[in-house]
Amino acid sequence: MDDLVISELIALLQAHGVRDVVLCPGSRNAPLVHALSHYLTRATCHSIIDERSAGFYALGLALATHREVVVCCTSGTAVANLHPAVAEAYYQGVPLVILSADRPERWIGQWAGQTLPQPGLFGSLVRKAVQLPEPHTDEERWYCNRLINEALLVALAPLPGPVQINVPISDPSVSLLPPTPAEQQSDPSDRRPIGMQSGRHIKQCCPCGVDAQAVKPLLERLATFERKMILVGQESWTATTSAGAVFPQSLREQFLCIGESLSNRPVTICSLDALLASLSEADRRALQPDLLITLGGHIVSNKIKQYLRNYPPRETWHLSPDPSVVDLFCSLTELITAPVGPFLEIMAQGLAGHASSPYALQWRERIDRLPSPTPRYSSLAVVGNLLNQLPEEPCVLHLANSSSVRYAELFRKPRRLLTLCNRGTSGIEGSLSTALGFARQRTEERHFIVIGDLSFFYDLNALGLPEVGSNVRVLLLNNQRGSIFQSLPTLEMDPLSRRYITAEHQLQAQGWAESCGWEYLSVHEAGELEETMAYFVGPAKRPRILEAFVSSEDEIAELQTYFKQLQPREEL
Repeated sequence: MDDLVISELIALLQAHGVRDVVLCPGSRNAPLVHALSHYLTRATCHSIIDERSAGFYALGLALATHREVVVCCTSGTAVANLHPAVAEAYYQGVPLVILSADRPERWIGQWAGQTLPQPGLFGSLVRKAVQLPEPHTDEERWYCNRLINEALLVALAPLPGPVQINVPISDPSVSLLPPTPAEQQSDPSDRRPIGMQSGRHIKQCCPCGVDAQAVKPLLERLATFERKMILVGQESWTATTSAGAVFPQSLREQFLCIGESLSNRPVTICSLDALLASLSEADRRALQPDLLITLGGHIVSNKIKQYLRNYPPRETWHLSPDPSVVDLFCSLTELITAPVGPFLEIMAQGLAGHASSPYALQWRERIDRLPSPTPRYSSLAVVGNLLNQLPEEPCVLHLANSSSVRYAELFRKPRRLLTLCNRGTSGIEGSLSTALGFARQRTEERHFIVIGDLSFFYDLNALGLPEVGSNVRVLLLNNQRGSIFQSLPTLEMDPLSRRYITAEHQLQAQGWAESCGWEYLSVHEAGELEETMAYFVGPAKRPRILEAFVSSEDEIAELQTYFKQLQPREEL
């Protein structure tokens, strides 16, 4: 696989505009030296024996040209000899790219010659260090491509500096290399995500701010895309400092704007899992976007992730003030490092007066045909009942991870509802404590916390916090296990495995809740649900908890029934 990695390196060094390469002699890096000297056609190669001198020579080249300069060396102490130059480059902010050849990871520490632990050798004195994989699959090749792009982008970021790309080479034989230049034209018939195709170049736009001139090239390219989509991830920080931002009118006319409740923006489509489950194969192809613009953070829906990987856009632009490379859909082509609001405003001004696109309407027609879930008594029914009875005045919905956040996405919600969830790491711990801390500072609103039993009992001590107000409501879905694990299609469990994997238990919240001063309610069947929920969401003099006792088997069955109802006829 050495030739694939080296070909990818050459293609991306060329695409990122490298013009100078300092080459040090050695055997392990011989394939790299051969490829750089033969195929990096726009670069000048400089041969220097001593790595210490090579590093500082490259430093001078970079200072004079204001471009990143590559230093290629062999493995072992040759890499360590670059340390002084790397340190100087770090403190001067000079973009050196250290291309260090290495033995495969499996041979590190096995007394193989000319070998030491090279990944991380420069510690905090590089802006980024990446260890390239030895790719055997499309996904591993995408990962390799992404790592190279990341390192080269960081080197010339608004805060430039040295980076290390460590390249494992199994066989340093030059004959392994392809006899033709590694640059390849993309194949129009290749329907894999662009990130899994050879030589994908991730570009960076607006690294120092946003203005009309910087956005102009992107606006010109917009005209080449017919089906344009904006996908909004979680925006908790933005949403809690201002009302959910409305997309400018011209953007809504030109783009399909989709997201989830956690985006806290008015978007065309929210119930992503339900909508995607209802699409036929023909629909999926017909609705495939040409351009995808992503903003915000994490996405809950696995279906939208799979859809956009299986039906990839021609280009994906990620808009964020954070310069980190996030390539969730394996198709990133443009990293727009800019504040989201100002960038969208400038883009909207450039699109003003353009004719509306029918693309959003095509999706809207399909979402309007979706039936809402009408499950029998189960966790799904309880969540739907709560969302249906939320008060008209502004309130906050806090969702725990696993089933709670996924079930809530299947139902329509009030427009003025702020929705929060700890999706940064998606763990079950701390959901209750986070919500109570938020509610302590936002006392003018009612706070509804939807949480499963494992997440609740994990964070049980939060019930005893002394500052919990009467504006707090906790809806506890108690099915006596982590039922989400039972619904995984590839996980088959016998009774013993299920006991341990799902953490079956017989715990109830009543005793602890009442001892901590909470008003406790419970519901066990459909006949109790409507009236109990109406009381639960109403005014209170102390914090209130409603424990819904439900069956995990019913929960899974109702979910499967709903998604089967959504399936297009030809797939039934």
